[in-house]
Amino acid sequence: MDDEEIRKQLRRWILDRSGASPDRLAQDDDPILDDGLLSSLDIVEFILFIESLREEEVDIEAIEPEVFNSIDTLMIAFFPDAPSRECRDLTDRSLRSGFLESFEAQPDAIAVEVAGETLSYAALHARAAALAATLDREDVRPENEDRPRLTAIFGQRSTTVVAGILGALFRGAGSCCEGGADEVLFPQAAGGST
Repeated sequence: MDDEEIRKQLRRWILDRSGASPDRLAQDDDPILDDGLLSSLDIVEFILFIESLREEEVDIEAIEPEVFNSIDTLMIAFFPDAPSRECRDLTDRSLRSGFLESFEAQPDAIAVEVAGETLSYAALHARAAALAATLDREDVRPENEDRPRLTAIFGQRSTTVVAGILGALFRGAGSCCEGGADEVLFPQAAGGST
């Protein structure tokens, strides 16, 4: 189940339980307990519902009260591995395959320009491959997983962020970008320039 579906299920359960109108929980950061949508008496049943969504038990001794502040805090506390709506799970490899096709066709052409720094397809490929190799060397995923799920990328608009995203894709992972990476990769959609 992905992030959006989990959020929808949590919202539905809270609204059904409280009898509140949907506008009371319109945003994922709207307060749940502070606005009286749930009370402390509802928490046990809510945790059982969360366990059914997770398909595993929750360690109730480790729960801090603030995790019930909002849907956002619930997601962070109970569903940290759910594919996020802010994350691009690029398992279809469209970005990777498009980049590789361009790299093979015109390795010396400019692939990316950010804040006056330009990289050719060859240079960007070399950076991304080096980052992928580093990530592989430092891999800490459980032994039973055959490929990484997501790689978090934190940074400001830069060619390094673009190389990091490609490096994650080279490893077979999606990437979770923080700090405007979508504007670097998809400038027309974000209203920016290349």
